[in-house]
Amino acid sequence: SHYDGLAANDVHCDWLDATLDKCVMFLASRDKEFANNLGVADEDSAKLAKYFGTTMMEARRIVDRYSWISAGVVAATPLPGVDLLGTAAVNAQMVMEVAKVYSVQLTKAKAQELAVSVGRTLAGLGVVKGGVALIGTALSVNLPTLLLGKAVQGVAAAWLTRIAGASFITYFQQDQDWGDGGVQDVVQHHYDLNRRDSALKRFLDTALRRVVEPLQQTSKKRLPPQPGPLEEGDALGRGHRGQ
Repeated sequence: SHYDGLAANDVHCDWLDATLDKCVMFLASRDKEFANNLGVADEDSAKLAKYFGTTMMEARRIVDRYSWISAGVVAATPLPGVDLLGTAAVNAQMVMEVAKVYSVQLTKAKAQELAVSVGRTLAGLGVVKGGVALIGTALSVNLPTLLLGKAVQGVAAAWLTRIAGASFITYFQQDQDWGDGGVQDVVQHHYDLNRRDSALKRFLDTALRRVVEPLQQTSKKRLPPQPGPLEEGDALGRGHRGQ
């Protein structure tokens, strides 16, 4: 399918094309008659249902769970450099679980190989530094410096995990094929989708609840108790004794 309406630029048009394709495929996965009207053969309907129906939703739930796991781990133990976030955000176990949803049995070694490949791509494309900059700017408005570093690393880890996870979903949807542009194009595509204002705002709204607010609460518990105001009698008594 192709989007023939108004688009701000070629990138916007490409995104609309891809989104329209996904909407059509999702509808086709849910409605066999609709799929047949599009010319989809009966034998291909099951594949559509598998890749774009409940299977994709399950894969996304897995990625979402690992996103917040990554956030919690990194926020609790910040990394010595932001470049390491790309590796920390891509979990081989997540790759294996997403693969299993698509009926692909990966060895741990293969899952680790895929994780390392995507982690390096995140760093090589500048996605890690770009993501940290975006999230740092958004969080710096309301957070004190003491918490900012932990919060930015934790939220960035979650965001990068989402990009990596979406890239793996594409890979398994395409029968373990990155496509003509390779892993770089797939990762760049999902980076572009996730940094759009609307998508980033939705993510940050959730991140505030899942990462930032718990950090703030923990920080308050660690603060030493503040002395209360002196009663008038205590103040006068201490002043008299000091004379």
